Amino acid sequence: MVTRNSTRWLVVAAMLLTLLAGCASGAKLPLKYEIGLFETDEDAMVWMAVSNEGKESVPLRFRTSQRHDFVVRRGKEEVWRWSADQAFLTVVEEEELEPGRSYVFSELLPELPPGDYVVEGYFLAEGLKGPVVKTNWTVR
Repeated sequence: MVTRNSTRWLVVAAMLLTLLAGCASGAKLPLKYEIGLFETDEDAMVWMAVSNEGKESVPLRFRTSQRHDFVVRRGKEEVWRWSADQAFLTVVEEEELEPGRSYVFSELLPELPPGDYVVEGYFLAEGLKGPVVKTNWTVR
């Protein structure tokens, strides 16, 4: 039986394998954004990785304690937003993402009616607009 806890561990393992494969690809962008879905019979989880593939640290500035967000859309309609029921501190924070390091975020997705959806991943560092990555999701 697959539980939420075992699902999360499987997702983390899949993310790490994807990140290792991505780091070996030799991409030239300083920040690389990846998104993926992991589904079991009971749950679906989305993950997003933000990796510094450059040789220098990347300075990042955040206007709140929130670092990411996920949005699910059906067509143009927003049907779910992870941050909708979250609370965040209003504080300006500056961080550096060191070379070869990554932020990895994951959240359980809601149960939705069957259909085709788009899952958007947002990295909320100052200066970025709109989703940094998107993926399609079909709920059966």
